[in-house]
Amino acid sequence: MASFVGDEASSSSLMPRPCTYKVFLSFRGKDTRKGFTSHLYAALVNRGITTYIDDKNLPKGDLISHELLKAIEESMFGVIVLSPNYASSTWCLDELQKIVECNNNLGLQIVAVFYHVKPCDVRHQIGAFEEAFKKHELRFGQESDRVRRWRNALKQVASYSNWDSEQFKNEAILVESIAQHIHERLIMKLPSSMKNLVGIDSRLEQVVRHIGLGGNDVRFIGICGMGGIGKTTISRRVYETIRSEFKASCFLANVRETCEKRGIVQIQKQLLDRTNINSDTSFHDEFEGKAIICDSLCHKKVLLVLDDVDDGGLLENLAGEQDWFGPGSRIIITTRDKHVLEVHGAVNRICKVEGLEQNEALELFCLKAFKRPKPEEGYMDLSKEVVEYCDGLPLALVVLGSHLCGQTIDVWRSAIEKIKSFPHDKIFNTLKISYDGLDHSEKNIFLDIACFFKGREKDYATNILRRCGYHAEASISALINKSLLSIINDDKYADMLGMHDLLQDMGKHIVIQESRDDPSRRSRLWSYTDVDLVLAQNKENEATHSIVLYNMYSEIERNWGDLDIRDLSFSNMFKLKLLILDGVKVPILCNIPCTLKVLHWKGCPMETLPFTDGRYELVEIDLSYSKIVQLWDGKKVLKLLQHLNLSFCDKLKQTPDLSGAPNLKTLNLHRCEELNYIHPSLAHHKSLVELNLMNCIEELPTTPGRLGGVSELDLSGCRKLTSLPLSLACFVGLKKLELSRFVELSCVPYSTHGLESLTAYDKSDNPNIVGLLCSLSRLTSLSTLKLYRCFPTSRKEWNLYYNLGHLTSLTDLDLSRNYFLRVPISIHELPRLTRLNLNDCRFLKVLPELPSSLRELQAQRCHSLDASNVNDAISKACCGFAESASQDREDVLQMLIPGKEIPAWFEHQEQDDGVSVSFPHNCPSTEIITLALCFLLDGFTFLQEQPSVVCNGKEFINTSLLKMSPGTSSKQLFIVCLNGFCFSEQLCQDNRFQMLVPSCGYFNNIRVLRSGACWVIKQDSEGFKKRKSKTGKRKATLELEIDMMSHSSPSRNKMLVVAPPLNELEE
Repeated sequence: MASFVGDEASSSSLMPRPCTYKVFLSFRGKDTRKGFTSHLYAALVNRGITTYIDDKNLPKGDLISHELLKAIEESMFGVIVLSPNYASSTWCLDELQKIVECNNNLGLQIVAVFYHVKPCDVRHQIGAFEEAFKKHELRFGQESDRVRRWRNALKQVASYSNWDSEQFKNEAILVESIAQHIHERLIMKLPSSMKNLVGIDSRLEQVVRHIGLGGNDVRFIGICGMGGIGKTTISRRVYETIRSEFKASCFLANVRETCEKRGIVQIQKQLLDRTNINSDTSFHDEFEGKAIICDSLCHKKVLLVLDDVDDGGLLENLAGEQDWFGPGSRIIITTRDKHVLEVHGAVNRICKVEGLEQNEALELFCLKAFKRPKPEEGYMDLSKEVVEYCDGLPLALVVLGSHLCGQTIDVWRSAIEKIKSFPHDKIFNTLKISYDGLDHSEKNIFLDIACFFKGREKDYATNILRRCGYHAEASISALINKSLLSIINDDKYADMLGMHDLLQDMGKHIVIQESRDDPSRRSRLWSYTDVDLVLAQNKENEATHSIVLYNMYSEIERNWGDLDIRDLSFSNMFKLKLLILDGVKVPILCNIPCTLKVLHWKGCPMETLPFTDGRYELVEIDLSYSKIVQLWDGKKVLKLLQHLNLSFCDKLKQTPDLSGAPNLKTLNLHRCEELNYIHPSLAHHKSLVELNLMNCIEELPTTPGRLGGVSELDLSGCRKLTSLPLSLACFVGLKKLELSRFVELSCVPYSTHGLESLTAYDKSDNPNIVGLLCSLSRLTSLSTLKLYRCFPTSRKEWNLYYNLGHLTSLTDLDLSRNYFLRVPISIHELPRLTRLNLNDCRFLKVLPELPSSLRELQAQRCHSLDASNVNDAISKACCGFAESASQDREDVLQMLIPGKEIPAWFEHQEQDDGVSVSFPHNCPSTEIITLALCFLLDGFTFLQEQPSVVCNGKEFINTSLLKMSPGTSSKQLFIVCLNGFCFSEQLCQDNRFQMLVPSCGYFNNIRVLRSGACWVIKQDSEGFKKRKSKTGKRKATLELEIDMMSHSSPSRNKMLVVAPPLNELEE
């Protein structure tokens, strides 16, 4: 779908202007007057769109130029039909210039139609446009301001996505598409009885776009979002705007509430009555009602809005199937629960409503508080404080704005403090509707997240909730669907739990209402003051089941009162399940409740914990960064314990007796540097899955016992480990192994397991890389191999090559931070390799031959790479991708490589962050074609930034792009190859592809300098490679130079070390 030039200019900031015409047509008469333009004019007029065309609207005797200028100024849209002879007419170019001026100054929107001309010809003014401008320059002079303005106007119009006649099967389809799209855009500009709807335009546009007026299909559109976000307002505005397009229309408000009070049958009767169906047959149950609705409306074009639906059963009884309604019908459903829409098989599209932007929120609040769009003098800071509290929620902005209207500054200050402690009743009650609809488990998890886990990692919270006995994943998914919870996807960190501030306040208020005056009768405690009071009272407590205190940051220590000097006693808390005391510095913990499921106490100051001989229900203990010397003495009954984290306990001398914890799954001893004894009981833990001994022990115990279930073993940092003991053969379930010394893996039990991941780095003076690689020969299940700083730096070993072709399952290979001149592994012989990381290989001169299976290549900060070699590698990789790319799913190849200019074989190149390309005319199908995009980046970043590629301003691929790692400070090429599946829906126009890079000011100023694109058709890829690979001699010369720099040395393993492949030396 073509976008409209001037969308930005037509914002609400522009003053409204009188519009005599909806559309002004600009065209070259001798090219299109009797054909295309007359058909487009007729299509617009048939839709009731007042259209200006010069030979229809001008009264005789008037000055054409004056009337044209006035007509353009009084039009909402300017349609420019760019035909071959358009630029030869000064009259047309003057019209064009005036349209562009009105676009920039008045908000007029432009629709450009490339009628039998190429968009690039218009953009670069070549072909017929070049000839026309040569004549204009001869007539007016090369330095003429008038000619310059014409050129600039053409460039501006052609830089946007528009309509290309060559992309449509016939002109009838093109004409109808343009007329329909203008019709939809005009609908959104019609006046409404609803006033002061700040920020409505963009949201209205999204819904109308999904509605797709003019089609004969029956379409269900869902609008979802949290309570008070504006779903009803948007749907009502849409309804008022388009109802005239339908033979029958009905807006059913508050469906949920009406059904609760009056029943579904009454709503069915209301639907029939409002659609003018006079049913003589009375009915008394929903089944008869469904049949009558279907029979009465199946031949009518209906617009139906069902507002506030919270149950799929309501939909089944009011709008069960598409065939209940006649052709062209549209059914709009608003709900807080996205799942209701997903389970209804007929819903085609779902629009999620987001909160208002900061400037929109301030304007809406001011309209209610001051009856004008800006605050009164002296109220700006207070207004911003309220707006920040409301966090974009329209309901809260309207309620609080009305509440504060006409009040003094002192009243404002008092009211703001009050609402922060106790939410306004109208806001609270509206939001609580969603909470009341949750089941018992969902309510508990909602309150836990509101009180404890908002803004924390999703996995962290999920694990804790699961270990407390909740079905966390299912409940979190339900909360997301009901718009009570969101997941914040941060490229730099893990997924975080997000929740609107007002929802969080509501959750905390629900807990406080359990007992407003006595915290010991509340289910959850998170306030230091409340916990201190409850501990001081030391009375029996059967209400509190969760206490969470975080004090890891010094700036909040002043709020702790006496808690840090009070001994903690929880003996009277009979139902306590969750206890988090991270950073609490109390001298003594008197007891540990037997009911406790999860105990987290990072930074615990105690040397041991007061476990008794009783039976405990603990599932997880996390005492990382603590002063623990001995966790407990003797055997303790912890049959449910599965996770024990003692990492960074730098005083820990020995592991505890774990014989009473037979179900232990993970044991983390990372950086327990004083650890000198591992209790023999560990040897008998058949359930142990993950054992982390990183930077912990000097050597692995010689008798680890029967640890057959361990799948992850971390021995990195064990510097004196020169070989793996034979006892390692007991790790028959090992899947992941990390080492910091190169040792032969001969003792790894190959026959009974398949190691899938190996990470190794060696900072010693003489790393045994050959011994390590030799021992990989039988690890056929290995899928991930990371070898950091592994390969020798001496010149005599630069010419060695290692054949790892037997690793047939290898998909990820990380060779970053090595010092070789060329990659010493036969990469092309790895048939399933998809990711190759060569970052920070600063001396690397040539890229290896890459397998066609590769989908990610990173070579950031490889500053020694030869430019001609890089260009050659890129072209070969793109061709290999074209030959191997999937046809039935999205498939993407990405490469991030140093480079100063885009290779010349990218045929379409433009300055800045985007490039426009049209689908090649000689290609019959998207299944046999790929699109290679190349972006030249410059700048630096201190952050790990992830760019995105958009087509016509919208994201269109699901694959996450490679992240640019911190420290990048030189020019680099970002290549993205897309198979036909990615852009199969983007081919009806001249598409503009852009790379967008997040901007973070001083921390990231990476920008796109230039963009390139090239189509690669599968059957032509062999010829393409031969044409583009003209750098083979240069590469062979580089290889020869490397060989001359090295000195031949006898191989220590002739079966492993091989000569470089010939196809890397010759072309």
